[in-house]
Amino acid sequence: MKKEEIIEQLATGRMSRRQFNKNLMALGATMVMMPMGSRMTQAASEDHPTVFTWEGWEVPELHAAYVKKYGSSPNISIFADEEEAFAKMRAGFRVDLTQPCTYKVPIWYDAGIILPIDTNRLSNWPDIIPSLKNIPGTVIDGKQYFIPTDWGQTSVLYRPDLAPEYVNNETWGILWDPKYKGRLSMADSLIDGVMVAAIYVGAKNPFNMTDAEMAKTRAALKEQLPLMRFYWGSS
Repeated sequence: MKKEEIIEQLATGRMSRRQFNKNLMALGATMVMMPMGSRMTQAASEDHPTVFTWEGWEVPELHAAYVKKYGSSPNISIFADEEEAFAKMRAGFRVDLTQPCTYKVPIWYDAGIILPIDTNRLSNWPDIIPSLKNIPGTVIDGKQYFIPTDWGQTSVLYRPDLAPEYVNNETWGILWDPKYKGRLSMADSLIDGVMVAAIYVGAKNPFNMTDAEMAKTRAALKEQLPLMRFYWGSS
C-alpha cells in the first residue's frame, strides 16, 4: 500500500488506529522496490564510509572536518523519508552511518538494522548536553544507539508579505486556512503529515493517540486534502 493510499484511508475513516500503527511499520516493504535513480548517490568507494541521510545534509559544508582530514566527502546516499530508508536497509543496503529521528530508533533496533555506537571514539561527546544523551528510546540495555546532531527541523515556511496575518502569530493552522486553497503544500510523510494534523487538533500525545483524537486527526486530514496544491516527498 502506498503512503498516499494510507493517508487517504485514514482521512476517510477506512483505516483503524491499529491498522494505521501497523502500516507505519509495514509501509517500507512496498517502497524497497521503488527506483532509486532520482536519488543522488555518490560513486561508492571502499576508502570512505557510506552515509545514508536526508537530502540537504550531504553538503560538504556540514562535514568540512572530514573533508579536511580525508581529502574528500564520504560516500553519500540520499533517502526521501525514514520509511524509504528503513525499507532499503532491511532489504540489505549496508551503510556505516544513518540519520533517523529519535522516535524511529527503537523500531530500527527491533528490526536489527542498527548497531550501538562507541562514544569513547567521539571527541565531542563530552560536549553534548547531558539530557540529549539519554533521549527516551535511544539508549537500549545501556548502549548508545543515537547521537544528536540536529533539532527541531519541522516547521512552516511562508511569505509574510502574502500572509501578513500570520506574522508573529505562527500556527499549524495556516495549513488548514481556506483562504490559501491551492497555494498550500505539506510533506507526504506519515509522521510529519499525520502528526502535524494531530497537533493541530490538540492531541495530547500525537504518537499515542486515543480513538477520539485519531478521529479528530482523520477529520482534519480530510478537511485539508482539497486545500492542498500538492504533497511533497523530498526537499
